[in-house]
Amino acid sequence: MQVSALRESNTSSLAHGVLWRTELKRNGANVVDPGYAVDIPAVGEGFVFVNPVYAVQAQPKPGDVAARDSLRYGLVLDGGVALEYRPLMLRLRAPQ
Repeated sequence: MQVSALRESNTSSLAHGVLWRTELKRNGANVVDPGYAVDIPAVGEGFVFVNPVYAVQAQPKPGDVAARDSLRYGLVLDGGVALEYRPLMLRLRAPQ
């Protein structure tokens, strides 16, 4: 799963963070249209991993926009669990 800090938040880094058990919904974070279905298609939780090059630095260097932005995005490895069956379709480019 990919996680990120909200644009309007003062969060500077997700390094060493933990995502608590969260319900994952389609358009669940859409502030323009916050309504969503009652069904919960998936849940997620786990440790947040960010780019290790930037995570070991105490603070990004001033003016290093790439480092600052990279620390606000992370991955939760093996943290999502689907609760809803979703069919998978495979389309071959050339039948074999």
